Amino acid sequence: MLSVFVLGAGLSIGAAAADSASLPPLPIAPVVVEAAPLQSAGHLVLAANGLSGLDSESFDHLLSLTGYQVEAARDGGSAVPRIYAASMPPDMATIESSDDRKRIFIKLLLPLVLDANERLLVDRARLLYLAAREDSGLTLSFADRRWRGAMYEAYGVEPGDRDELLARVDVIPPSMMLAQAAQETGWGTSRFVHEGNALFGQRIWEAGAGMVPDARASGESHEVRAFDGLRESVFAYMVNLNSHDAYASFRDLRAFYRDTDRALDGYLMATGLDNYSEEGAAYVDKIRAIIRSNDLTDFDSARLADLAI
Repeated sequence: MLSVFVLGAGLSIGAAAADSASLPPLPIAPVVVEAAPLQSAGHLVLAANGLSGLDSESFDHLLSLTGYQVEAARDGGSAVPRIYAASMPPDMATIESSDDRKRIFIKLLLPLVLDANERLLVDRARLLYLAAREDSGLTLSFADRRWRGAMYEAYGVEPGDRDELLARVDVIPPSMMLAQAAQETGWGTSRFVHEGNALFGQRIWEAGAGMVPDARASGESHEVRAFDGLRESVFAYMVNLNSHDAYASFRDLRAFYRDTDRALDGYLMATGLDNYSEEGAAYVDKIRAIIRSNDLTDFDSARLADLAI
């Protein structure tokens, strides 16, 4: 049975900490509420909580009933519905047509990617608003100061460095995210995505906290981080790229695009991923090849459907 929950769109990494002392201070996942809707930034997000365990054909059909077609979403065409899969269809590896597998993979992941970017933009807009208030000589409320303090901590920024925080709280091109998820999961077929909802192969070094790679070399101790759902995996990846020192060059390139009023281009910005994998430049080449061969930059201007309140 398909069940639906309602989320406050602004309840991302720092907002939840500011809104209630009873909430965890730095949640990676959005806060889920199954009763009264939460309002944030004047809108709501509707998500399908029961979209797990469906086979690929059923999932594809369900989304098609909303009018959602991957090709129509390219270049900012038809809007992408706010329906988020909790897990990957279990039969992805058995889909005979690679074109169908890729289409369903993109169809599933694109709403998750756009949703995570939207939540980052909500936080970014709030940071800009607070900075403008301060520059006007106004005093920030306790809740605003507490929220921003949580943001500094979450993104690894020295408190008070507003420019660096803004450089980190920003979106990631959908084309790059789609390509990395495709590379790391074999277009939705890997053990890690099916057993632990891991889309991006993020490593951890706490024994027993993740999934042990089958091909892990003797003497190595890393595991692949597992998640409760795909949305958590997407947002954790984005926080990682936006906070870890290894991806400073990616963030510098993104800041250059912002400063020159250029649209973010996932193909070009993938050059900042040379530290994402031990393969270095070869990994960047793989990601760019996936983007190019599948025309994924078309999705850099994709948009979520308007919210109905």
